[in-house]
Amino acid sequence: MKYLFTSLISILFIAIILDLSAQIKENSEQSSGNTGISADSATHLPKIIRQPKGLRVAKTSNVMFSVDIEDKSPYSIQWKKNGVIIKDATSRSLFFSIVQLKDTGYYHVEISNAFGTTKSDTAKLDVADNFPPNAMLINPTFGNTFSIGDTIRFLGGGNDFENGILNKSSFLWKLEFHQKGNIKDLPPKVIITTEGIREGYFVVPNHQIQDDKAYYRLSLTVRDQDGFTDTKYVDITPKKIQIKLLTNPPGLKISLDGSIIEAPYSFTDIAGTYRNLASVPDQIMNGIRYRFDHWEPIGLKDNFKIKPGENTIYTAVYTPVPEVNKFLSNNFTFESKDKSNNSDEQYHDDITMVAALRDTHTNVYTNKGYILREFWTSVRGTTVDKIPHQLPPNGKVLITQFEGPENLMDNYGTRISGYIYPPASGTYYFWIASDEQGELWLSKDDSVENKAKIAYVPTSSFFQEWSKFPEQKSEGIYLEADKKYYIEALHKESLKIDHISVGWRLPDGTLERPIPGKRLSPFITPYEETENIELIPASGVDSIAKILAYMDPADKGTITLSLLGYVNDPRIHILVFDTKGKKQYNEKTTCDITSARTVLPIKERFKPGVYVIQVAVGNKLFFERILIR
Repeated sequence: MKYLFTSLISILFIAIILDLSAQIKENSEQSSGNTGISADSATHLPKIIRQPKGLRVAKTSNVMFSVDIEDKSPYSIQWKKNGVIIKDATSRSLFFSIVQLKDTGYYHVEISNAFGTTKSDTAKLDVADNFPPNAMLINPTFGNTFSIGDTIRFLGGGNDFENGILNKSSFLWKLEFHQKGNIKDLPPKVIITTEGIREGYFVVPNHQIQDDKAYYRLSLTVRDQDGFTDTKYVDITPKKIQIKLLTNPPGLKISLDGSIIEAPYSFTDIAGTYRNLASVPDQIMNGIRYRFDHWEPIGLKDNFKIKPGENTIYTAVYTPVPEVNKFLSNNFTFESKDKSNNSDEQYHDDITMVAALRDTHTNVYTNKGYILREFWTSVRGTTVDKIPHQLPPNGKVLITQFEGPENLMDNYGTRISGYIYPPASGTYYFWIASDEQGELWLSKDDSVENKAKIAYVPTSSFFQEWSKFPEQKSEGIYLEADKKYYIEALHKESLKIDHISVGWRLPDGTLERPIPGKRLSPFITPYEETENIELIPASGVDSIAKILAYMDPADKGTITLSLLGYVNDPRIHILVFDTKGKKQYNEKTTCDITSARTVLPIKERFKPGVYVIQVAVGNKLFFERILIR
């Protein structure tokens, strides 16, 4: 009996201990805000990392409670007011668009998952029987933009339903600069914080803004007598402009902010940003050397700063540099009749030009296959009468068909000249297509003087558009086989598209458009090499001096020479020969060795034709060809 009683006492004691442990565990779980879980599952409960905060607001204000949750989905969300479920309030934020007095109360949110429920802190919403003030941003307005260096003025006001217009002492202005980092937005930088004023201004700093999505945010906050506030703000975005950098001709290089780029090049910039533009020294493209001439718009110096406020195009204009002709000694021979006599008089008299008997132009002069193209750059206008024929061209090249390059550059003029060889006797028709104006001239023989205009493009046509204007096609012209006829095309380009093409129809109806090189040969003399260049030096010529020859525009038929560069010997001897090698002019003179440019007018009027000019400067020889029309 004693043993049974002792056993009952032990069992009762154990039961009391177990019940007490369960109560302690339950109380512990309730005190932690979590329900219905075991201690092992606590780490799997939703975790609130930002709690809702209590608010005191005026009626009609906008109010939002929100929480941040450590993402351990799936879970459900439910907001409660005074412990009662709020219908459809199942997101992380609880928003009141126009809060009323009846919305006063205590709010919390419960987040639940499979392991239990987590309850947020309780936040009190106190709605005062008072209307909030109203901030008014008068200037700047929505849509305003800024340029670098701009002065932006601001003006604001405020009023209160209970107290009327607010005093400026209740105003607080703030200006922030917002920009993006490599991945996300950077924290805004506060530029200005000021209070107690209705208006003011700020100046956009004169430094480069790398992020074209950056913006300024100007805000105005007003406060009423009860401490309620209202804030209005406006974002002022950068004025974006398009900068286009071009070269004429296209495809050359320029320097932008110290970096070499290939044109055409376009980029978006913020108006007013300083940029450094500069040309790139001599460049070679497609076998032609180009040298910088000027910037357009006209008036800009090289290596300059730009600060455009609108969409702008800058064009670096380059001109071809005639290469030194590799004239072989077997083309021309320069000899002294008496090399033992070193007197000045004998020196000048004894320099003669002897043409080599054999023809070295087997692919150019005697044979067909090419035609000569000359071009003048930086020539404005759209009509061929703007081409400065009286001046030496900027470049000359032989082309293999009667067609110039397409979209080469802007503001230039072209002359394509040579001889055409009809394959059969009969009536031929010619066409010309160009942009802008073009003219086609044909001689009744191989003489330049007998040329006549047979077709033209009044304004412009598309590339190889042969029938836009009736004037593009010539009348029927009878040509004889086994004869050559001088032919010439003039073309003036202004802006954008440019091209010139010439075609013909043979007596049997065959169309050759453009005319192939096998029907052509260039307008060139035996005194020239395959590349028509402005300077033909003899061996040993000083590279710093050269001769240019051009027709005097004020006196038709006369020639003017320009000696460019410094020389050590002032003695000059000028000889002019016709295409048969006959001397047409002989003069001895001197130049100023202290001058970098000497102008030498030739005191003779020449008949139309081609002439070779030989100039001896000291003991050096130069040659230049000129056509007098």
